[in-house]
Amino acid sequence: MEEENKNNGKPADGQIGQEESVQGSYRAESKRRPLYLIAALLTVCFLGYLAANRFTAAPPPANSPQINAEVTKQEHGAGSGAFIAADAEKWAAYNNNQEITEAIIPDGVASIGHEAFSGCVNLKSVQIPDSVVNIEDYAFSGCSGLESIKIPDKVTSIKECTFSDCKNLKEIIIPDSVTHIGDSAFRNCPALTEIVIPESVAHMEANAFLLCTSLKRVTFKGKVYTDCNELNNDVSKLNGEFVTVWGGENITDAVIPDGMTAIGAVALFNSTKLKSVVIPDSVTSIYNSAFKDCPGLRSIKLPEGVTFIDKRTFENCSNLNSVNIPEGVSAIKEFTFFNCCSLKSIEFPKKLTSIGESAFFNCYSLKKLSIPDSVTHIGTSAFGCCSGLQEVVMSNKITSISKNAFDFCFDLKKITYKEKTYSSLEDFYKDVQANGAAAE
Repeated sequence: MEEENKNNGKPADGQIGQEESVQGSYRAESKRRPLYLIAALLTVCFLGYLAANRFTAAPPPANSPQINAEVTKQEHGAGSGAFIAADAEKWAAYNNNQEITEAIIPDGVASIGHEAFSGCVNLKSVQIPDSVVNIEDYAFSGCSGLESIKIPDKVTSIKECTFSDCKNLKEIIIPDSVTHIGDSAFRNCPALTEIVIPESVAHMEANAFLLCTSLKRVTFKGKVYTDCNELNNDVSKLNGEFVTVWGGENITDAVIPDGMTAIGAVALFNSTKLKSVVIPDSVTSIYNSAFKDCPGLRSIKLPEGVTFIDKRTFENCSNLNSVNIPEGVSAIKEFTFFNCCSLKSIEFPKKLTSIGESAFFNCYSLKKLSIPDSVTHIGTSAFGCCSGLQEVVMSNKITSISKNAFDFCFDLKKITYKEKTYSSLEDFYKDVQANGAAAE
């Protein structure tokens, strides 16, 4: 107060500049406020526009994996959620769309694409015109609200997982034009109680009706099946290789029919209750993931006539403790015994030439390996995380071995190679390279 009186009511020195600065800032801010308001108003308008037109936007770039054509909203009353294609020649997808309840596909559309309506959990009705000749894999996978569907008469194949995880699907009409039903086509459709498969079907892949837990009756080629094993055997004979198309999740003891020459890909995949398998001598080939994820399987006897075991055949068979590899097998493919953590020993055939990537990864119950001289190649992490492994007798004719082949084998202290014993992997790899082999 005294300072103000001394300056005749004016602020003291040093305060003038500060006050002017504050006032200047206030004036500048005041000038900017209308701009802020305009920007906010424009933002609100733009968001409102998007909300009102969120299903009429122009299509994304052609390389989009989910949507490749314009789709417009068809009004059938407020909130109906019905959709049709804007351009019949460019049918596309709306996968994982939570708004769609009804899909109307216009006449003229020939193909419904990969994952077109996958994950549309509220989709309850689909109208597919007779012009459709092709429905790609996963097209309606995960449409858990879908209760019924009619497949057009020109469709010839129901592809992999086309209707998988349609948990409320109660009725499916398959036309006589269909000749092929793919892997897991109707997997995990627990509301299905009955299905008629037309006589035109000449090939069914594994797990077509896996986890269809309410399915009690299947009609196929004029015969009514109530026993899944009977249907599986008849389909296997039709295919020329063993598969399970129905009830694999409940199989405890599998008997593969005589005369089968192959066990098909994913034949008993995820048969979590499987405890034993009887394989006839006629089998020579076992294909990709045939016994993958069968944790109840403890032992298996492979016929001596088997010459081919595909990748991932026994992957995640965590309780498998005994298996033989027939002498005719020349390669152990990648991931064949991945995570077979109960496997205590393995005898390699004398004609074996290669052990693939992660073939025995995490087989931590293995203690000792004797790799025959016929083996020339050992892949990345072939024995990775075999933490119980203590001793390896290595092939003397190895020409290529990954430096990660024995990663995290912490107890491995003895490696025998060319009559020399190593306690260090590093020293072993040096000598392997010195002998002309690639260690990468």
